[in-house]
Amino acid sequence: MWPFICQFVDKLFRETIEPAVKAANPHLSSFCFTKIDMGNKPLRVNGVKVYTENVDKRQVIMDLQIRYTPTLRPKHLTNRPAHELLR
Repeated sequence: MWPFICQFVDKLFRETIEPAVKAANPHLSSFCFTKIDMGNKPLRVNGVKVYTENVDKRQVIMDLQIRYTPTLRPKHLTNRPAHELLR
């Protein structure tokens, strides 16, 4: 499944984020992503919390604890795992 997520992220960056950056400032009109590589290690969901109190019945509110260790190539960056909470 990870390769498909990587393809989705690549498409998202090229079709949504890249045009938004170009439109935000005329000096960035040539801005583009040359390579988007999510690496071969998928992110990991460490925990999920679902809220049921004080929530509209038409909504689902979840907190996802994720861990992602990117494969970085630039020398000034290190391969540090990221621990994030998404809502």
